[in-house]
Amino acid sequence: MKSFRTIIAGASLGLLSLPLFANENNLYFSAGGGQGFVSELSGDTTISGTKYDLKADMESSFNYDFEIGKKIDKWRLGISYASQSPKQKNITATTGGVGVTASISPKPTYDVKSFMFNIYRDFPNDGKWTPYAGIGLGSSNIKMKTYTTTVAGTDIAVTDDGRDLFSWDIKGGVTYNLNETTDIYGEVVYHQTGKFNEDIVATAYGEDLFLSDVVKEIPLNTVDSSFFIKNFIDDWVSKRILLHHANINLKIDQDEYDKKVNDYKNSLIIYNYEQQLVDQNLDTVITFDQIQNYYINNMENFVLNQKIFKGRFIIVNKEAPKIDLLKKIYKSVNDKDKIILEDYCKQFAINYSLSDTVWQYFSSLSNVFSSTEVSLRNHSFKNKTNIIQTEDHLYLIYIKDFKSKGDISPLSLEISKIRNVLLNKKKINYLEKLSRDFYNNSLALDKIKIYYK
Repeated sequence: MKSFRTIIAGASLGLLSLPLFANENNLYFSAGGGQGFVSELSGDTTISGTKYDLKADMESSFNYDFEIGKKIDKWRLGISYASQSPKQKNITATTGGVGVTASISPKPTYDVKSFMFNIYRDFPNDGKWTPYAGIGLGSSNIKMKTYTTTVAGTDIAVTDDGRDLFSWDIKGGVTYNLNETTDIYGEVVYHQTGKFNEDIVATAYGEDLFLSDVVKEIPLNTVDSSFFIKNFIDDWVSKRILLHHANINLKIDQDEYDKKVNDYKNSLIIYNYEQQLVDQNLDTVITFDQIQNYYINNMENFVLNQKIFKGRFIIVNKEAPKIDLLKKIYKSVNDKDKIILEDYCKQFAINYSLSDTVWQYFSSLSNVFSSTEVSLRNHSFKNKTNIIQTEDHLYLIYIKDFKSKGDISPLSLEISKIRNVLLNKKKINYLEKLSRDFYNNSLALDKIKIYYK
């Protein structure tokens, strides 16, 4: 999120009426207007762990104010209301002494409304001109008008319900006496607020979601960022609604919830630390001899749950050229024929596979043919060659080898699975040894004590 503080300078002209009602009440009313200058809109934000100092350039805007108060000798005590609506032109982000300035479109507009308690000291003289100085304390409501911005190709409505901030003023000016009841005044004002956050894209039960929080969650490989952003905001709102109702209606044992949260946090920290140690220190080499020995000693664990085969299949249009040649060589083991067959399939085949040395699941072959007019359900392909012709296509199938459901799976098909099993065993053994070493070291250093035996 972006956090800002405003400093506003202003110059005003107006009228001051004194006394307001009766001659003895010393009440006054003033009204004025002029130009307001936001000399500074500054703050900071953190993006991907890097803190940036922010400063925005603002357009000047008309301001007006009203005040009612009481005059006591050379002092005036008043309560005032002031308003202005400056626009933000651009923003400069600085980190490490390097700054980058970016223009903003559309320009956000801020409504600044202030309610202040003011104390003035007049410095009367023999003339009609009376200088004065004052200070003010109070509250400013800063609200950014809703605007639409584009992030990652998505239009997002940025809204703001406003926030009330502590504010203070320093004022200086001069009045000119027109008559017994009316003065003209001119003054300059320095106005500063506390920090505030902007770029709220959603609010739910008093909790705000900021634009920067959404942006940093967009994955780098996101194809449709607009879909992601809209879903993220909707999901965030839905969760806060459910959480609100859960907090109202669910009997919560806070201590139990805190314990579970803490346990989960600790487990997550331990898991990430263990993973880091594994990545840095674990020897991940698994030899073929280790894989083969595991396979031989655990063959009962490698029973096929579906049919597999070694073979070839080719699908061509029945009008394809040199069909007789294709029928002659599609199952050939001759190296020259294999080269010719590969070249033919690249040119004319609709779909094909010539990897007859690799075991494949029969389902992969069925999936290829499922979108065609040929069903393999009623065909037996064990150690057979098959040429199936339909109205439009020719299907050539050569099954070099075949294993049925319930047979022992060949080693070549299980290598990857066995490697993962052995690697996981290695990981478990490493972590168990690591835990024992940490425990023994902690004992030796007298960092742990166990009182219950």
